[in-house]
Amino acid sequence: GGFNNDWVLAKALIEQKGQTIELQVVIDCFQQYYLGSEEQPGFIANETLLADETLDRAINKKSLDIAIVTGRPRTEAVLGTENVAQRLSVFKSARVISDDDVAESKPSPLGIQQLKQKLNYQRSWMIGDTPDDMMAARGSNSVAVGIGTRNQQALVKAGADIVVDSVNQLENLL
Repeated sequence: GGFNNDWVLAKALIEQKGQTIELQVVIDCFQQYYLGSEEQPGFIANETLLADETLDRAINKKSLDIAIVTGRPRTEAVLGTENVAQRLSVFKSARVISDDDVAESKPSPLGIQQLKQKLNYQRSWMIGDTPDDMMAARGSNSVAVGIGTRNQQALVKAGADIVVDSVNQLENLL
């Protein structure tokens, strides 16, 4: 837990190696590699979609609302959502709450609470792969669904109600 933000995680990994570094230096370097340039595509181009079309159809069939609560900046969160929406139609109408939209990042439940209030929902599921996601789910009174059985112990300790190996197994839970 505590590493929902990629920049904070990168800074912690550098400091774990005994080096002191300013967060802004990490952000600048990270963004250069992640976003790339006109000459050199960034790592964002290498991201792969984990959900498949079967899950997309199941969510559409049940007319479920999808939202994204992320530690990414808003521009990247929107870009990522648009990229996913090219393959999975359910994400075309997904609402996005980025790290820029909340006063406190996950594990704070503020992003999920904001969405629940905006949509006037009493119940929700939070699906994530980090302890911070599970803590945010618990804090927002959402069902906490962990993804990744390799990290199952940490996810359960952080409050996961259930842990599945793949996001595509959610179809069975729906």
